[in-house]
Order: sequence, then C-alpha cells, then structure tokens
Amino acid sequence: MASTVHVASHRRLYIGLSAGWYEQEWRPYGYGCIELRERMARFREVVEIIHRMSTRRRRRSVGATTNIEEAINQPKCARGRHPPLWLGGGERVALKLVAERGDACNINGDLRTLRRKLKVLRRHCDVIAATAQRSSSRSLLGCTCSTTTAALRSKM
Repeated sequence: MASTVHVASHRRLYIGLSAGWYEQEWRPYGYGCIELRERMARFREVVEIIHRMSTRRRRRSVGATTNIEEAINQPKCARGRHPPLWLGGGERVALKLVAERGDACNINGDLRTLRRKLKVLRRHCDVIAATAQRSSSRSLLGCTCSTTTAALRSKM
C-alpha cells in the first residue's frame, strides 16, 4: 500500500517508524511494555524488511522476531528508490540504524543533548562510509511559557 501511495504521489510519502519509546505509541494498540533490547531488535528487523521489500520483487525474511514468507510489494518505487524512512533516533542504537538505513530522524532533547546526539549520528555515518548529510535531522523542542520568570522557573 505504501509503495502505491509513494508512486501515485510522485515520491511524496515518508514512512515514519520508531521503537516505541513513547507509551502512547504502543499502549492504545494493546501492546505490553516490551523490554528495550527486544524493542530495538524488532525495530531493526522491520526497517530491514521495509528496505528490502522496496528493492526486491518478493521478500522472505526470518528474523528473531519476524517471519515473512514471499511478501509482495508492488508497484516498485520510481527509480528503485523506496519511500524515505523517517526513523525515531533518540538513542545510540537507534541512531546507528538511522545512519545505516534512515533518510531522516527525530531527535528529542535540549540543545546540549541535540548536539551530543548529532555527533553520535555523524560518527555512525562516518563508520558506514556515508555522510552526515545523507540523513536529515529534525528536532522536536519543547517550549514552556509563563507570564513571570518566577513562574517559569517553578515549571522547570
């Protein structure tokens, strides 16, 4: 379905995925809290499956958490390019996956945290012989407002 939308929209579809660090991303669907290591393994496998299905006619995948037999993904994307993968990239393991397969990522935190995480992403990109520009980053910055400085400090 995503490939059809991507082709029909002239390559305007982004696929957004994350490992589900935010409770509202999984609790409404009835999933229990999965231990981080398993969540990251599932996240990696799903990203690999999506990437491979975008470049091959049929896909068979047997992983630690998935088993996909003869999955079909048609139509193939224009010029073989899959919909860009926008990955949740908040921590070191996820940032490595962003460097390997992602086209963009969300990184949360204050300015110091963003700088640190972008350095980690650049290092991962360098290791896989890519450039940091391959993955664009978008920052989600929170904002706290108040009418007085004292009230603002009390919220922080």
